[in-house]
Amino acid sequence: MFGRLQHFYVLIFSALFFTTLFFITNLPARAGPPHIKVFGRDSVSVVGSPPSSMGHVPPPTHAHGDSLVKLTPGPRLPVRVMGGRPAWKGELPWQAAILHTGYSEGDNYNAFFCGGVLISIGREHDSRWVLTAAHCVEDYQTDSLAHQLKVVVGDLSLTQPTQQSVGVSRVIVHYDRDKLANDIALLELDEAVRGNAGIELITEPREELLLHRGRALTVSGWGWRSTHGPISEDLICAVVRLLDRVDCNDPSAHHGEVTECMMCAGNSPNVDACWGDSGGPLVDRQEKRLVGIVSWGDTCGDPHKPGVYTRVACYVNWIADTTAAYARPHPESAPHGVSVLH
Repeated sequence: MFGRLQHFYVLIFSALFFTTLFFITNLPARAGPPHIKVFGRDSVSVVGSPPSSMGHVPPPTHAHGDSLVKLTPGPRLPVRVMGGRPAWKGELPWQAAILHTGYSEGDNYNAFFCGGVLISIGREHDSRWVLTAAHCVEDYQTDSLAHQLKVVVGDLSLTQPTQQSVGVSRVIVHYDRDKLANDIALLELDEAVRGNAGIELITEPREELLLHRGRALTVSGWGWRSTHGPISEDLICAVVRLLDRVDCNDPSAHHGEVTECMMCAGNSPNVDACWGDSGGPLVDRQEKRLVGIVSWGDTCGDPHKPGVYTRVACYVNWIADTTAAYARPHPESAPHGVSVLH
């Protein structure tokens, strides 16, 4: 009798043990930073444990980094610079990182989702404005949502103490999502950045004079350094060459999708912006002027499908009019076509 009872209890214990083990191993993973979702080349979701963003994302649509990417709690992920080197201290003072505030203080690596560039506006060189890709921040245009963002400048590493962290008071987007056109946005900061490290914008006359095929330009960001990610802890910069728009629109490249307000740069294998770099700067280092913003692409590092950038010269008047309008007492007077959301 005792032997039968003992056998019965062993069976019960075994059943309970294996049932418990089954439920434990099939529990959902602990909530953590969201993963990137790729909608287009640079459409990503969040940077939790990346796989990707120029804000660049793997194809289907294009957006280098975060172009069509949506972060899931937060913004989209940008593309990362491939084939570059770590930036030196003070080398790229205009480089900005856009972070979501929903992460613990100091966790810049997981909070990061797009690049940006601190720009110099007007005679006073007011460094309260950051340019980025519209696809990075289009979901943050209301006052309450804009305050969920912050901008970090002066940092080379996402894992080291922050130099300057400034809140965002307003997001102004100029974007046609269906056509991936006008992929540019302005972030007004809560206060001016110390040191006035903003970079000036290239104008169309200067662009026409200087920017010819083969011109060396510098792209920078914390995006993927390979097609498999993850994003970089350190700020990376690389030299890419300006390409002719006709060549960029070749059927073997971007098949006519590069408009007059976009530009292509690349042409070297494995040197490119990539997922996580979206919104970051393309700079003419000789002129010390901003010429482009990382926008979209179809792959990372393919010389036949170079990265596509928002052409800054095309938007100099929009930037000047918009920043001037918000400098006035009544932002309602913003120019036609500018989103005025509080």
